[in-house]
Amino acid sequence: MNTVLLPQNKLEQFLLEGLKDLQFNNTDSHYTFNTTIGLVQTLEVLKKRGTCQYSILRDNLHDFCNSGIFQLDLDQYEIVQALEDPEFMDTYTSHAMNPFDISKVLSIVYNDNCWGDKDELIKQL
Repeated sequence: MNTVLLPQNKLEQFLLEGLKDLQFNNTDSHYTFNTTIGLVQTLEVLKKRGTCQYSILRDNLHDFCNSGIFQLDLDQYEIVQALEDPEFMDTYTSHAMNPFDISKVLSIVYNDNCWGDKDELIKQL
């Protein structure tokens, strides 16, 4: 089983151009994940660029959300787990990091619903 985290450039492409009938996670050997915070970050980037009409972006976002991708959310429980983990605190709070990146790590490592290889997903960040 491959555990693949969807990169931001591919996510931007899907939101701008559409999926063109692509469905994620439709075979037994290839699984694709995305983080909710990564989706928010990509939407913020596209909004700042102003290169896409709102209606197109909205339709492509709707299709993306219904495409079968496994979405790793971030909730308060995961944040609390991270803050109680001394290893996480030592690794991430002593550095100036992009808050989106820290949130992506939280979404992957502390998400109890993630059935993928968490180490493999983290290596892709």
